[in-house]
Order: sequence, then C-alpha cells, then structure tokens
Amino acid sequence: MEPVVINDTVSNNKGGMLKKIKMILLILIGIAVLFLAACIAIKSYNHSKYQDEFYVQQEALEYMQERYNEEFIVMYNRGMGGAYNYVQLYAYPVTHRDEMHKIEIQGYYNKWGKLDFYDDYVMVRLTEEYEAYVDPIIDEYFDEYKFYIDFNAEWLRNNLSADTKLEDLWELKAGADYPLPEISLFIKLDDESMKRKLDTLVQDLSVSDIRCTGYVAFIKENKKYELLIDDWNANVDGLDYKNDIATFFIYDDNNYKLRIGGIENGIK
Repeated sequence: MEPVVINDTVSNNKGGMLKKIKMILLILIGIAVLFLAACIAIKSYNHSKYQDEFYVQQEALEYMQERYNEEFIVMYNRGMGGAYNYVQLYAYPVTHRDEMHKIEIQGYYNKWGKLDFYDDYVMVRLTEEYEAYVDPIIDEYFDEYKFYIDFNAEWLRNNLSADTKLEDLWELKAGADYPLPEISLFIKLDDESMKRKLDTLVQDLSVSDIRCTGYVAFIKENKKYELLIDDWNANVDGLDYKNDIATFFIYDDNNYKLRIGGIENGIK
C-alpha cells in the first residue's frame, strides 16, 4: 500500500493568509476607533470653545466682516447653553446703530462641533433701499402715512449674494424667481376722497418696477393712527374692513389688482 502524502505547503499558505487578513482587520478597526475618538475630541473641544460668549461674538464678527467688508458691533446673543444646538446674535453696522439696521446672525453646529453662520443683512440692506425707492412715490399722493416692507429673510439669505442690490431684483421674475415682498401702508384719512388716490398710486408703483403684495389701512382716529405707526402689529379692531382696508398685488408686466370696499380694480 502506497503512503498518503499531505500537502503541508498549501495548508500553511492558507493559515498564513488568514492571519494576515485578521491582522489587517485589527489594524483597520484600530484606525477607525482612533479616528472616531479624535472626531469626538475635536467636536467636544470646538463645542467647549463656543460656550464662551466672547469667542462666539468674535467668530460672528469675523464672518460678517469677511462677507461684507464692513465693521459691525454685536449687541447681545442667546442660545449659548448646552441644551441648544445653535446660537443667535444681533448686530449693527457701526455706521447705523438703529433698529432699522438690526441684523440677525444665527450659527448652527456642524458635525465638527464648529458653528456655521448665516445672517439677514442682505434683507436689511434691500429693505432700506426698497423703502427709499418707494417713499417718494407714496409721498406724491398722501401727506400722513407710514409704511413697512417685509422681505422673506430666509429666501434672501439662502439665494442672494452678499452684494445684491435692489436693481438686481428687477431682473428677476417676481413671484417665480423670488417671493414678493409685502408692503404694509397706514394712511391718515382726513377725507373719503383720499381713497380714490390709492388706485392711481398702485398704478404708479406698478410702472416703477415695484413688485409686491400690499396691505393698506385708512385710519380716521388720531390715537389709533399714532398707535399703528409706532407698532404695525398693533390691534386694528374697530376698523371698517369693508371700507377702510385695502389689499393690492403688483406682478410683472405692470399687472396689478387692487381691492378696496369690495370693489376690485386692475389691469387684466
């Protein structure tokens, strides 16, 4: 009977290969653990830095100065506690420290524990430009009035560059390329005939590149008028909504609609 020969070489090669594979897996697992630990440490370190309000303010100011090439001052902030995943600051350009130029800056923690900042300064500047553009037009028709313009801050922040100007909006299609801003207009009503001026005003706005939705309140009482011009969110109870409230919509191609006293006017 011939002896059986076992191929020890093949068996040894397989055993060595398995050992190499196990060694590689252990090395990869070790690297992954070290990487994860490093990420946690970095995130924890970054997050701890952002518990310092002064540090956050400096970071936010550097972001604003780099983005707009201007100087700013931070007034106050909130959301600094460990229970929050964001911080919120309010700032002003050093050249305009008033409520109209108040800027909201928000910072959200990214996966590395650092803050990514966002702001609404584009909206603040566009609002100022829009008001300066609209005011002379309204002034031609009414003596005592107050108006406010409200842009969609989130859309502007996410879609417009830092150097966007008012005339850049004229190149966009209103309501499709950008949300229509809202105009809230309060007019001191001394004579019922003043209401007839509103239709001409809206026409004038429509041919002046203004694209917006509008809310108009004719105010007869001095006290209520003073209250509303101080706070446009103030209660308007007591107004005759059929006769003293108007709404208008101005679209592209000089199209507009005006509704006042239950009657709708407009270019079709």
